[in-house]
Formats: sequence, structure tokens, C-alpha cells
Amino acid sequence: MACMIVLAALFAQVDEPLVYFDLGACVAALPDDSALRYDTVKFVAALQGLVNRGKPRLIVRFIDGGSPSGPINVDDYWLDKMRASWLKDRAIERTSNLDDLIARYAEARNGVVVWDETVPATANVAATVCGVEGWLPVRAGGALYRQIVDGGPKLPVRLSLVGKFTGAESGSAKCDAYLWAMRTYIETGRCNKALMAYYLDGYTHQPDQPGIHYNDLLNAGIANQDYYIARKAFVFDLGPWGDEAPVDDPKQPLGTDRATLYAILKAQVKQNEGKQFTTVGGFVPWNLKYTDAA
Repeated sequence: MACMIVLAALFAQVDEPLVYFDLGACVAALPDDSALRYDTVKFVAALQGLVNRGKPRLIVRFIDGGSPSGPINVDDYWLDKMRASWLKDRAIERTSNLDDLIARYAEARNGVVVWDETVPATANVAATVCGVEGWLPVRAGGALYRQIVDGGPKLPVRLSLVGKFTGAESGSAKCDAYLWAMRTYIETGRCNKALMAYYLDGYTHQPDQPGIHYNDLLNAGIANQDYYIARKAFVFDLGPWGDEAPVDDPKQPLGTDRATLYAILKAQVKQNEGKQFTTVGGFVPWNLKYTDAA
């Protein structure tokens, strides 16, 4: 009887519809609040990483515009390619409603890790936490927090990073956040020993203006992080130069970013005993932080 129940559960999983979530439409329908739009993309990308670990269950449509060969949307193009081959027998259900998406997946209701916009590095720490713990990232006090934690599904707060990092350890709150994450997740062997991710954290895209602004979500890298979250990669964003202060943390002791980066890489090498090559995906956000052109 137990075997029959297990087999029935497996067949039910095979028949589970593939959800095609129109994140572009979801974001476009939101109020003109770039932080809310950023947070929504970050939340959905993290959820995509969690729910797709075992098999494809959620595809996100986000890239606007057509391809060089025609007007078709790039995300639609790849869905069509996959449906013509290994996903040809899967039913597709489409939605652009975030509450509907949360209701569909148990992974969306495990809880959240709350990051602190006054220490933008905690946005990346939250991505690492998400991959390891399975809790989804939400900005403290933001509109998305009010929507899904204070209201709506009332997702439980599992971990808050607010006020946790002050610079007492390294002289930099930014670096303290990464050092904490290093000790908590790399040194305990809970992160991927062969994969890391270098992505822009929650830093504003317009540092010359007051407030927090995200004017380039397509190039922010957050929609790409599902792959790394699914594989429990350590996510970071640190300046590699020791003779210049990074734009996002100009008051840190000179070289603190690089020293923290070295510590993280050494911890990674120690975990895999120097016998395993580590791939670091992503891109250095030089245009915003690590150049005097910013």
C-alpha cells in the first residue's frame, strides 16, 4: 500500500502543470515604485530557484521586446523550443498575479529573510540564505513586505538582517554582513563547494540622487539568480582593488572590501580542499561602484 501511495505521488508530480509566470506584466501593473518593482523581481527569481530544484515547475517571462530574427519575445521563444522537445507533454498554466504564485507553491510559504536597505549587501546575503534555508528575500519595511508579510498571505519572518551589521568587526557594515554569511554558510559546508555568484547587491542605481532608485531591472542581475539560488551558491559583491575605496562604502578602512573577498575565497577553497574548481557566475558592477566614473 505504501508503495502504491508513493507511485501515485510521483505520477501526480509528473502531471503537475508547468506555470509560466509573466513577471514583466506583474511588474508593469505595480505602482511607479522602483523599489517595489525590484523587490518583486528578486522575490520571484528566488522562488523560481527553489521550486525548480527537482524538475522544471516554474518559468518566468521577463525580458521585453523581440529577438534579432523577429518580433517574438525571447522568453516565449525558449518556451516554444522546450515545448517542442522535452516539455512537449506538460500542460502550461499562465498567470501574472503574485498572490496566485505564492498560493501555488509550498516553497513560497516557508517564510522570509528580511534584508536591510541601509546595508545593501544584505540583499545578497538574503539570496544566500534563500538558497540554503529556503526562505524568500524581502526588503524591510518596503511595500512588498507590507503586502505579503503584514498582509495577504502573512508570510512568517524566519530571519531579520536589520541592524545586525554595524561595522564593529571589520570597520565596514557591508563587509561584516559577508563575513557573517561566510562563517554561517561557507565554513559550515552548507553552500555549494563549486559554485559562487558575484552580483550587484541592493545598492541604488542612481547614487547621485537621494533615496533608493532602480532604473535598470533588466541589467540588475536579480532575475538571473534563480540558477545560483537553486544550487545554494554564495552570493557576494565586493571590490577587488585594495588601493581605492568602493563608491558604495567610501568610509571603510582602505582595502577592507578586498580583504573580505580574499577571506571568502580562501574559505571556499578550504571547503573543497583545493581539489575542486569553483565557478563564479555574474558580473562585476563596475559602472556603479568600482570606478571613479560612477
